[in-house]
Amino acid sequence: MVRGWIGWGHMTQDEQNPGRDEQVEAFANEVLAALQAIASNAERLRSQGGASTANVLANYNAVTDNRAFNAYSRVTEEVQISLAALIREPALVRVVAVDEDEKLGTYYICRETAHGVPGSPWKLAGRNTAIGRLATGKVGNEIDIRLPKGEQSYLILERAELAPSFKSQMWDAVGRKIHSQSYGPLNVDSLRAFLSAVGQAKDSDDPFEAELLQERLAEIVKDKTRRAFLTKMGLRDQPILDEFQDAVFRLPLNRRLLIIGPPGTGKTTTLIRRLGFMARPNEPEQEQDRQLIERAHFEGAVAHADSWLMFTPTDLLKDYLQEAFNRERIPAPDRNVSTWTNKRRELARNQFRILRASDGRGAFTQKDDEPFITAATLTDQIPWFEAFDLSQKAKFWGDLMSNADALAAHGDPEINRQIFVLGAAARKGHDGDDKDAMIDLVEASTRIRNRLEAVRDQTRELFEGAFRIEQRKDPSFAQQFAAFLDTLRQAEDDSDDVDDEDEDASATPQGRMQATQRAYVNNLRRQALGLYMKDRPRPASRAGQIAQWIADRRPDDAGLVETGKAVRLQRLLASFADPLRRYVNATPNRYRQFRREAASEGKWYVEDKINEREAGPAEIDLMLLASLSLPAALLEDRRVLNALNEPRWTIVASLRNQLRNQIAVDEATDFSPVQLALMGLLATRTIQSFFACGDFNQRITKWGAKGSDDMQWAFPDIDVRRISITYRHSQQLGHLASEIIRVCSGEVTAAASPENMDNTGYAPVFGTELASIDALGQWLAERIGEIEKLSRPLPTVAVLVNDERHVVPVADSLRNALQDYNLHVESCINGKHAGNDNDVRVFDVQHIKGLEFESVFFVNVDELAELKPDLFDKFLYVGATRAATFLGMTCSGRALPERIESLAPLFGKDWDIDTARTG
Repeated sequence: MVRGWIGWGHMTQDEQNPGRDEQVEAFANEVLAALQAIASNAERLRSQGGASTANVLANYNAVTDNRAFNAYSRVTEEVQISLAALIREPALVRVVAVDEDEKLGTYYICRETAHGVPGSPWKLAGRNTAIGRLATGKVGNEIDIRLPKGEQSYLILERAELAPSFKSQMWDAVGRKIHSQSYGPLNVDSLRAFLSAVGQAKDSDDPFEAELLQERLAEIVKDKTRRAFLTKMGLRDQPILDEFQDAVFRLPLNRRLLIIGPPGTGKTTTLIRRLGFMARPNEPEQEQDRQLIERAHFEGAVAHADSWLMFTPTDLLKDYLQEAFNRERIPAPDRNVSTWTNKRRELARNQFRILRASDGRGAFTQKDDEPFITAATLTDQIPWFEAFDLSQKAKFWGDLMSNADALAAHGDPEINRQIFVLGAAARKGHDGDDKDAMIDLVEASTRIRNRLEAVRDQTRELFEGAFRIEQRKDPSFAQQFAAFLDTLRQAEDDSDDVDDEDEDASATPQGRMQATQRAYVNNLRRQALGLYMKDRPRPASRAGQIAQWIADRRPDDAGLVETGKAVRLQRLLASFADPLRRYVNATPNRYRQFRREAASEGKWYVEDKINEREAGPAEIDLMLLASLSLPAALLEDRRVLNALNEPRWTIVASLRNQLRNQIAVDEATDFSPVQLALMGLLATRTIQSFFACGDFNQRITKWGAKGSDDMQWAFPDIDVRRISITYRHSQQLGHLASEIIRVCSGEVTAAASPENMDNTGYAPVFGTELASIDALGQWLAERIGEIEKLSRPLPTVAVLVNDERHVVPVADSLRNALQDYNLHVESCINGKHAGNDNDVRVFDVQHIKGLEFESVFFVNVDELAELKPDLFDKFLYVGATRAATFLGMTCSGRALPERIESLAPLFGKDWDIDTARTG
């Protein structure tokens, strides 16, 4: 507790408030002087920056001091950027505080790094610094701040938020939430206009003029803050966080957190600010974070400032997130901000062999819908994944145990010593100790691999020799065989034949004849093994068809049977030669088998629709999580990390290259638990930083996380924190949003507005019997005209439809209806960002998660209730909560859908300028 603070809180009224206007006048004069001084000082420092940089760099030795040169250059660039920011925007918040030693200080908090003004009485601090936390406090509150000299407590005596602007060669500012212990909070629309009016009032002896000036002051000075209307699409700029957001944003780097709250509570802003703060961990309080980053760098992670990845459900939101990152001076290229759809494709096609690529690698072609799994499977993926993971692990380790026994029975003297180790490791894995079992197998694999190469060379020579014999017999043989292979591109593979793991995975044939010879050799190998094991391929399979074509163009059965014994040994050895690669790359084959068996039992799948060569997105997620969980666990083992450059750990190294020090997820509740778990695996194992935000009431995907249990399945140690102060909605729309949740789910929400915020707005409006596209367009145009009369210039307007096929027709109708208003309407097909800032935009509702508009129209909500009965309340809630001030809904019929019919009294018919405002 700060000594002497009782005196600060118990001054008499006369001591505290000699006159509100006089105090605000003193405040305004000081702020304008400070803004001018801060900007001028920044201009001076920037103009000197080039010379000082050159002088310092001249002393560097280009050979020995290259790192110092680069470091200094980076610092200099940062300084120049921060100075430019101060010139544009000198300060965001003014705080007066007293510390434990009763030292009074006036602090100006800046967006970027602060540069003090010599000889001034003010102290400057960047908002991300420890002292910057003063900006989040409230008057009368005590804040403990960790400084280099130790922890210090501060009592907030005055606080004001500033929005500076430079006009007519002078600084001005909007003052919001101006608050001291003796007055406020107040809001001043223009500090310079306030000073002008006060000055004129002092100089005037005319009672009438004095009264006019008092009325003008009343217009300039208000008791409550009103939000600024959005006049362009994007995420609202919230440069200063509140106390809850600030506490979250400063949590240690190695935390896993989910922020849950209604729309407009600043969840995404907090995530963005945290990513930027942690990308440059320069504060004294971040010493532990810096140590973690050093360890991660030792383990081979990419440079920390670029080592982050944020997932978002839609491309449209991705575009606006990137814009918000740029506003925070955080470079955010596509490699850092991604949809899961894009990341899934990259991992499954380019990194791991699940999706088929042009070189023939990979097992499946992705179907964008989910044709093979049941609706129940899609909405509840946890038991489905657990069943598959249990099955595929049992098969992998069970096969290895059998293969170890078979190797022992084979009696190969070259590897007798290794067989016991292999069998013990396989049993350990079968008992559930996957990680240590795999390490044991990999450690024993070198001698196995040497023996495999010797056996493989023998069989390859035999089979390639047979190909050459056929080519000599018939010089057109290779061309005929290649032409035949072309006809089999879409042929169904045997699941057991697809995986040719005993061949060198890196030896991908480049030419047509090389591929033709390899296909012949591989098929002979399969036939030889089949004859030896008495297990021929199915005639309809690709392998079976090739076998039929070359039936009279190969060695006889007796020769193949003898060679089959060597191929059998080769296959047994191959299962232990590169066990981790086999575990990961053969996951699709184990999944095929699981899918076939489960479908035959009526579980998880629609049996009559399954195509062996195709898989839906959720199935690919399933295979990715099953494939990558073990390599991710291996990355946490020091034995593996120390040998990561060795070829036997290539799979682990490939995953390591995908890891990032920070993983963030926006709109997390739209992702499945399986997807979220996969995102978590992409976090650097030393740090395992995972921050997500969302709202379970806004989940508009069938597969999305339904509650905290789903999140805790993916992350058992995740910290779930709830936030309830919303900065977006008017009182009327906030109430409507809460009522939608209540009538649809029975849940009572507790969203609140910031203190001293004037959030009165306009009742939502409702139009009926608008089935005609022309009638709909006319109704929308009339309401947009009313908005423009109430709020000039026209704020952002979005029109939401229920289906992509309605975007263009509705936009065309509205465009015609708005011609007289000279407003443009843009069709945002597939959620693509299009148009100019003041355009009216039409979207399919599924694309607008996370965005905010001042005005939203949700058309044909009765049709939505029929089209999406399971998610109707979610879509309705999401659509309604995109609006900050104006919300309109329409129905093609005469009334609201039955589920929300009781909400009809909350709606008006229009926004007539005389009657629209309520509450």
